[in-house]
Amino acid sequence: MNLNHLAGIIAAVLNYALIFFLYVFLYQALRLIVSDLRTTAAPKAPLVFYDQAVAKGRLIVVEGSPDLPSGTALPLGETVSIGRHEEHNDIVINAPVVSHEHACITFYRGNYWLSDLNSTNGTFVNGVRVSAETALNDGDLIRIGPITFRFER
Repeated sequence: MNLNHLAGIIAAVLNYALIFFLYVFLYQALRLIVSDLRTTAAPKAPLVFYDQAVAKGRLIVVEGSPDLPSGTALPLGETVSIGRHEEHNDIVINAPVVSHEHACITFYRGNYWLSDLNSTNGTFVNGVRVSAETALNDGDLIRIGPITFRFER
């Protein structure tokens, strides 16, 4: 095998490698653009109470983020899902430590109940990790990832 033949093979391999990496770059750029387009979708309709005379709870953001600033009041309906996935949750927390479907608050038997949905990093009420469905009391502090809520009745 002569030197010119070897140089031709190396040049061909480098050309194919360049084309491959160009396609990978374009694929990643398109994924990023599509992801950004999904996050700028129209805002969700407000939560609707199934029985406003009975269900009158809300979450107040105590420690927030740019997407969910401190002081924000979030009304609770019959069922409220919390997590990172924008299409499946009523309250979206955009943080990598929050699971796509992290927790759920449900109103039944005259009370609000908090359930952790087998999240990786857990859900905490007053500093204690939730391991089973937990009844919420007025003033309870709920921490999910970097966000802390105060439950109000």
